[in-house]
Amino acid sequence: MKYFTAQIKRVLRYLPLAVIISLVLALLFSLFVLNYLNEDAAADDKQILRIGMVGDTSSTFLGFGIEFIKEADSSNMMLSLEQMTETEAHRMLIAGEISAYIRVPDGFVDAASRGDVMQLDYVTSDVSGGITSLFKEEILSAVSRMIVHSQKGIYSMQELVLSHGIRENYGKNTDELVLRYFNLIIKRPSLLKLDVRGISDGVDLVTYLACGLSVLCLALFGIPYCSVFVKKDTSLARLAVSRSISLWKQTVYEFFAYLFALAGTAFVVLFGVALVGIMPFYDTLRLFALCVPVLVLIAALHYLGFTLADNIASAVTLQFFGMIVLSYVCGCIYPISFFPRAIQLIGGFLPLGAARAYVVSAVCGDIDAAGVILCIGYSLLLIMISVAVNRRKAVFDR
Repeated sequence: MKYFTAQIKRVLRYLPLAVIISLVLALLFSLFVLNYLNEDAAADDKQILRIGMVGDTSSTFLGFGIEFIKEADSSNMMLSLEQMTETEAHRMLIAGEISAYIRVPDGFVDAASRGDVMQLDYVTSDVSGGITSLFKEEILSAVSRMIVHSQKGIYSMQELVLSHGIRENYGKNTDELVLRYFNLIIKRPSLLKLDVRGISDGVDLVTYLACGLSVLCLALFGIPYCSVFVKKDTSLARLAVSRSISLWKQTVYEFFAYLFALAGTAFVVLFGVALVGIMPFYDTLRLFALCVPVLVLIAALHYLGFTLADNIASAVTLQFFGMIVLSYVCGCIYPISFFPRAIQLIGGFLPLGAARAYVVSAVCGDIDAAGVILCIGYSLLLIMISVAVNRRKAVFDR
């Protein structure tokens, strides 16, 4: 235990500096995520489209229709219809305050009641194929199909009953059919089931990137400890062996000392996250407790990097570039679902891929035993490889 105590003392000397460096690194990643969140919230596809209604909208039926869409129809989640003059609409369109405006010609409702649907002018400044262009191509074409096919159905019914000389309840049946079409159009959302599968691992892009970048950030926390655990020579290890402290004991003691340092660093960073209000303190403690297997796995990965390096410069290079490349392949920087199938299988099976998937499941509150077993299994394998590397260095680096 004296050897372990000595390792803890070495770690404690470097812990404050390592924590400061890790906090700066976490701050940079947090700013990146917050910037992405702000840009994502301000994106065109996240904004409600403001559409102006210009012209003869004084009709009771047309006014009722506009108000109904604004208040009751499901399209009000993405579309806002606002009545205004054409002068106002033109000014607001140029200023970018509305996406487009629709010009309603005089006598539109009277003509529609006679079965003559007049043309509506759709005016927009978006010529780059943006969201308003998509609205024009998709939503307006859907409205046109609804109107045309509803007319066809009503006129076909009228022609059929008149051709057979059936005039009884002619107006009542027409009104009933109109109402049925109206109900079908209004209830169209119930015909579909929305299943949001997420970008990957069943979560949205923001949550996925937040979890992935958290794993990457944690994977880079080992850089400040390179000067502590990288051994330039093995004379001290051989001396410890001569005093009945075997190489595997030395490796285990050093690993647990480093795990203590990494856990302390991660806890301080998470405490800082809770302190600034990004996450409630209770949720922060819960997430820290749930992610202990990930801490053990990444600590084992870091320690293997320390044992493979012969000097501090090579250790820092290995830790930085190795973790960046491994994080990219494992989907911590870029959604793994965008990679080819072979890369998805390989990246998901690698240590940081397992860590990323575990963190996502911890955030979603859906941890399974397989994720825990995989993290612990990888940790044991990496520690055994570290023992083998240390034994090889002790034997050949004399």
